[in-house]
Amino acid sequence: MRRRPLRFGLSVSLVAASGLGIRIWSVLAWQRDFELHGDQVFYHHQANALADGFGYVNPYALQGAGWLIPTAAHPPVYSTYLAAVSLLGGTTPLAHKLASCFLGVGTIVLVALATRRVAGDRAGVIAAALVALYPNLWISDGGLVSEAAYATVVAALLLAAQVAWERRDRWSAIWLGLALALATLTRAEALVLFVLLAAPLLLLGGGASLRRRVALLAWCGGAGALALAPWVARNLTTFEHPVGISVGAGYVLEIANCDETYHGSLLGYWSQTCDRSTWPVGDESVVEVAKREVGLDYAREHADRLPVVVLARIGRMWDVYRPTQGVALNDFFERRGESTSRTALWMYWAMLPFGVLGLVAMRRRGMPISPVLAIAASVTIAAAMSFGITRYRAGADVALCLVAGVGIDACVRWAQARRNAPSPTTVAEATA
Repeated sequence: MRRRPLRFGLSVSLVAASGLGIRIWSVLAWQRDFELHGDQVFYHHQANALADGFGYVNPYALQGAGWLIPTAAHPPVYSTYLAAVSLLGGTTPLAHKLASCFLGVGTIVLVALATRRVAGDRAGVIAAALVALYPNLWISDGGLVSEAAYATVVAALLLAAQVAWERRDRWSAIWLGLALALATLTRAEALVLFVLLAAPLLLLGGGASLRRRVALLAWCGGAGALALAPWVARNLTTFEHPVGISVGAGYVLEIANCDETYHGSLLGYWSQTCDRSTWPVGDESVVEVAKREVGLDYAREHADRLPVVVLARIGRMWDVYRPTQGVALNDFFERRGESTSRTALWMYWAMLPFGVLGLVAMRRRGMPISPVLAIAASVTIAAAMSFGITRYRAGADVALCLVAGVGIDACVRWAQARRNAPSPTTVAEATA
């Protein structure tokens, strides 16, 4: 009994080391010299500002004019992680990129542990290998974007969800709530998972009474609310207009709702030319309100076109609408590389059927599939409300590796069963 855990641990350790090597190679070989742009600038400089004791301030204003202006442009988890690296002396973009590679190691190990609880040691190792090799994950890990942290948190969330379903006790519900809060503080759209993931998981099924199940959901929600409270309270008392988790939605709505994204080659995507309104004077919440109104006004005025646009957004997110163009856009805007993006697309398509098989196998074994479906639903909702981009699918890609690992393991089990099954001749001889 001692050999199996040891063998599993050694296998996952080797896979994690290989995954780390891939991520470090991707940074040193071709990402290290990329000039920072977009969100990369924000996370890098805000981390250093945090390490210098300035708090969560707008890094653009700090770098440009030395102004200390509070920000809630992004949730705090990824910047805080990088700030810890800065405190240890790693203040350069390269140091932050390399530190993010270690988040990928966490994703590999956590997915292995979560999958192991679902389908055993072999499935856990297979899922870990998929995470290690999948370009859509290791590109983000070295890309200085929050999806590196979000992938790790989603892996922890999947593990917490499985434990909560198995144990159905107070502490497992609390840990699930804390994992949900951490996911929300990494990417704001994860807030819907309190409803999509926690509620079905804790309320449906199981032998506990309805009162007990409601109590578990209350413990989960209460723990999550307490974890979110400091950040939300800070935002509510800092800005002119109410701010919950972040203020990025307004700008996103504007660049996703205009003529360029409702028609033509960029249907369902975003366009910089959509940033067409003036930026009003005031803090980030003032800008948020103004930009949001521009985007929503356009959507209301073109409501007849909205169903087509939403379908295109979702299709882009799941790489079923103009996937070849998606590769080009990932190369040009996201700087993911043409060959790497194409390989990622092929591997994604290859994992999908095994993912479906994995869901079927989990269902037959009585394992919960609602956490995986909830994460997929959250990604779909985010795309429908904004635009479709591969990088934003990171959470669902982690879940896909888990279910694909289960699916591949199920295929191996089926092949082994067929090989070990007695032949008709053997059966006839035995019954003669």
